[in-house]
Amino acid sequence: GYPSVAAHLASSSELATFRKFSSLNMRNLLYMQTELIMLEAELKELDQQDASDKATAAVLQSWEAVLRGTSERDTTRKEVALTMRKKLQEYNEALAIQSQILTLESPPKRVLAVHKEWLDRHGHPVHRPIIDRGDEFLDQPYDLVALAGAERSRDPLTSFLINHCGELFKVQSISTGSSNIYYYSEQSASRLSNFISLMLATLLLVGGIVSLYFVQDEGRRLGMIGGYTVLFATGLFFCTAGKKSEIFGATAAY
Repeated sequence: GYPSVAAHLASSSELATFRKFSSLNMRNLLYMQTELIMLEAELKELDQQDASDKATAAVLQSWEAVLRGTSERDTTRKEVALTMRKKLQEYNEALAIQSQILTLESPPKRVLAVHKEWLDRHGHPVHRPIIDRGDEFLDQPYDLVALAGAERSRDPLTSFLINHCGELFKVQSISTGSSNIYYYSEQSASRLSNFISLMLATLLLVGGIVSLYFVQDEGRRLGMIGGYTVLFATGLFFCTAGKKSEIFGATAAY
């Protein structure tokens, strides 16, 4: 049931995957926006009415006068203002939350495959832990978000090792009935990635110096320098999570 699915999602931070309901969130923002537009129009209409009446024009210069006023128009203005304040707060909070949601990355295909395999239980529907509509949350992968967000912060080499060489980094397995979920050590993958990066950097630096020492032809040396520079920049791109400016700076220094 739901307890087993919750335990499955909580068993690893990378498995914490949920729907973000993009369409519903956007529709909710549109509804709230329309309500505020209506309140804005109502407030402008009150302003025009008060501006055209010398007896009530003072309320446009003093909010205190509105608060103390007892006329029907003052009461209406107060109600509109208080309603606007509440809806603005809700709207601004919804905008801020949606802005944060948009920064969340999608789960990798590997994680989606784990979820589907675990939920399917080898194709026996009777064994599925959820039998209501909650079972459909994986049906729209474009609308899923990963709460951990580790994939974006990894360098391409570490991601490649985890996605294609995960067998090397198994640390434990947890029985989940008809299937097993294997966990990997991201720290071990990161260490191997760092080692490969270090060896590559050393090879390009020492190899470049040594090879240039034995080549006397200027044209060939210039070609080799260009080749080593391209290899160094490519290595930086795949072995680090550096920004473009950092890669350009390191390549120029090389």
